[in-house]
Amino acid sequence: MARAENKTQRRISLRDCALIATLGALAFVVGAVFPIPYPWGGYFNLSDAFTLTSGFLFGPLVGAGVGMLSGVLADAASGYFAFIPFTILTKCLLGLGAGLFREHRIMKYLSPIIGCGAEVLIYLLAYLLLYGPAGLVSSAFDLLQAYGCLLLAFPLSRLLKKALR
Repeated sequence: MARAENKTQRRISLRDCALIATLGALAFVVGAVFPIPYPWGGYFNLSDAFTLTSGFLFGPLVGAGVGMLSGVLADAASGYFAFIPFTILTKCLLGLGAGLFREHRIMKYLSPIIGCGAEVLIYLLAYLLLYGPAGLVSSAFDLLQAYGCLLLAFPLSRLLKKALR
């Protein structure tokens, strides 16, 4: 009996890995193909909407994995290597926040809001460490990206949830 349970657990983890790889690649491509550059460096993109939607639909681990994979690929492809440690942390928290309480009545809305706030605050710290106070202007755009993508992810995840049934 233990062997059958092991196979089921392995299938679930293979499914999650496939979801992370596929949705992470999709989020990266969306971010890479449609970036909106800031005049002082960095860029706005919609990949956070895919991270949030992944968390809403498939849970916190898939959401975190999608966010980390797409974020690291985007930073590496754009040459922002110094941001990779911050991106890993921010996108992990974003995906976890989206999926952690997805079945709870109130927390399913509050948790991703907190995840978006954590993303903005961690990147604010990154700008201070890497660029000094001059980089703080980017935080206003991070607010727009995080919460704008959240507003897009709520209806997108509802549509996809109906389609996946």
